[in-house]
Amino acid sequence: MEIQSKSDSNKMSLFAAILVNINIMVGAGIYTNPPMMAAKAGGLSFLGWALSSLIFLPLVFCISKASKLFPGEGSFYTYVKGGLGETSGFLAGWGYFLTYVSTMAFQTFCFRELFLKTVNIPTFNSHPILFNILFFLSIYILSLLTLKIISNIQSFLTIGKLLPIIIMFAFLLFLLLKGKLFNFTNLHSADFSILDLQYTIPFTIFGFFGFESCCSISHLIKDGEKNASRSILIGFFATVLIYTMFNYGLIQTMGAENLASSGTNEFITFLGITTPLLLQLFGIIITTSIFMSLSGAIYGEVNAIGFILHSMAKQKIIFAPTLLSKINRNARPYIAFFVQLFLAFSLLTLINQKVILMAVTNLGFIFTQLLVAISIFIIFMRKKSYKDSIAPIFAVLSCTILGYYSWLEIGTPLNVIPFIVLLLIGLISFKFQTKKECPLRKVMPPHGA
Repeated sequence: MEIQSKSDSNKMSLFAAILVNINIMVGAGIYTNPPMMAAKAGGLSFLGWALSSLIFLPLVFCISKASKLFPGEGSFYTYVKGGLGETSGFLAGWGYFLTYVSTMAFQTFCFRELFLKTVNIPTFNSHPILFNILFFLSIYILSLLTLKIISNIQSFLTIGKLLPIIIMFAFLLFLLLKGKLFNFTNLHSADFSILDLQYTIPFTIFGFFGFESCCSISHLIKDGEKNASRSILIGFFATVLIYTMFNYGLIQTMGAENLASSGTNEFITFLGITTPLLLQLFGIIITTSIFMSLSGAIYGEVNAIGFILHSMAKQKIIFAPTLLSKINRNARPYIAFFVQLFLAFSLLTLINQKVILMAVTNLGFIFTQLLVAISIFIIFMRKKSYKDSIAPIFAVLSCTILGYYSWLEIGTPLNVIPFIVLLLIGLISFKFQTKKECPLRKVMPPHGA
């Protein structure tokens, strides 16, 4: 009992695991996507988060069941391999890696868009590719530092991203005390109806990336076999509430038309602050916080998925394993980091349109979720657990719906080709490496957006 107690003392509580899940999910999406949602559904657009959460729910239940089937260090590779075999397991892990490469491209586009709106630099306006190079190069250099410095940078950026949320919730509390929180004047528009909410679905998917993150740390949670699934579900619903209320606050503050045209960072100018100096100060704080949120998300993704590529290389299941497994004196996989940033840069160059980048990212995410759902269904059927197999069936249906609405935003099918080519390159590399009789071991995909 004493040994068990010591072991438990080194594990996080359920509450801490829930906070981890919320922190991973609540990121850049809460700032980048509300304006695009307002353009699709007007004043009712904030309800898009709740609508999508209902569609997402079977996926959440499916992943929570998967965390119980595979207690310990869960991953998409583990979940998919169990039902569909090693090749499909690799595709799930590689597809998840590419999803976050695409996520980085989308977030960089949003960062560049806000930067050029805030700081007018004609050279970058005329040559956005130059901005992309300098931005990714800066992220790369900062990712080669010691783990202690990286942790401090990440903590600083994480704190910064919360400031607009704190200010907005303080404003909502003020409205509640004044009895004006449920003033629905700004929600009505002759140009939109409740049916238009369906078109906000693709813009909410991005905000839910990382809901499954506690699967990978279930071995670090007290009573992880049951609490990992609880942290996933509770963290998910808490995030939905945060997104919905923040977006509702934006609508109440700015109105849907202003939100769609001006962007989230301008909401401070609609709070009734009359002192010019104070207004300017708050404007700088909000814009800087959104910059921190976007750069923090990208920086965190580099330092997560870079090690996934490094892990694949060490297991000799991906191209150029000797090169990609190299590390610098700070134990950072500098070649793997460079490759993932180069891939993100390439996707951003080939698909230099924000909504399409987001749609491609969604489809990559949905692809991996679909593989997991099918695999979990097969595993339950083998076990003859027919009642448990209901959740993955509905999860497949969820993937179909989410995929359909994401496809509506894809433009031409040609826009998906870069992602598919990268997926096939990874698969060919995997097949080539495994034919050399290299042992396949566990591949841990990244968790979190």
